[in-house]
Parts: sequence; C-alpha cells; structure tokens
Amino acid sequence: MEVVRYPIETWSRPQLEDNYHNLVEELQNCQKKIKENEKEIKAFHSRFRKNLLQRKKNNDTTVEREKFDECVKEKQILEMKLKAAKHQLLLYTNPMARAATASAITGRSTFRQQPPQSTWRTRADGAKVLATPGSRGGGGVSIDRAPMASSLKRHCSC
Repeated sequence: MEVVRYPIETWSRPQLEDNYHNLVEELQNCQKKIKENEKEIKAFHSRFRKNLLQRKKNNDTTVEREKFDECVKEKQILEMKLKAAKHQLLLYTNPMARAATASAITGRSTFRQQPPQSTWRTRADGAKVLATPGSRGGGGVSIDRAPMASSLKRHCSC
C-alpha cells in the first residue's frame, strides 16, 4: 500500500492553515461520531440484556409452572393411593368391619340408599312387598316371587 504524501513544502501559509483547520474540524467530527456510536452501542447492549433477562425469566416461570403442575398431579395420585391403602388395610385386618367404619376412613360413602321404610311391607308369608298407595297390608307387588294369578285378575281388565 502506498502512502500518499502531500507536497507540504510547496504550500503557502494560508493553504497550510486552511488544511490544518479542515483536518482539526474533520477530527472533531469523527470524535463526535465515535461518541454517538458508542452511546448507540450502549443503548443496544442494555436493550439486548433486558430482553435476554426477560426471556430467561419467562422461561424460568414456564419451567416452574410445569414443575408445579407435575407436583399437583403427583399429589393427587398419592392421595388416591393413600385412600386405597387405608381401605385395603381396614378390609384385610378386619374382614367383618362395618361399611360405616370403611367410609369414615376412606371418606367415601358405601351405603346404598333404600326407599323409606313406609313403602316396604312384609307379607304374612315373609315376602317383602312394595306397598302401592291405597293398599293396606295385603296388596302390592312382591319383589321375591312372580305375581300370583289372583293379583293378575285384579289388575288386568281381561
């Protein structure tokens, strides 16, 4: 690379002063541009770091949320296993345990709801009969046996 050398020896004093002032002005302008560029670089750097920290924070919260969901699911599974273990323990240690005790330990109701006692009647032969409105004692439909011919004639309009 060749270095171009100006013929300074041939320049007059006013030309030298003009060239000097032009170079000094050019130097000051370059220094201003350098400072402006450095400020822009700092601003870009701070924005970049801010965005990077936000992304990292968002990723951390997402990971924490996933961990939280996994822990909740695992807790539910463990609670179910604990109830099952209590129930099995109760049944295997005392097979004659009452359903009320089992429901108290496991938190589940094992009773079947039955209709009120007033709707069920026992006939003289020992069969349970569902009492119909208006029937007192002898009428009704048996749940233990097939209907008798006499009751069919009574209900049938044949």
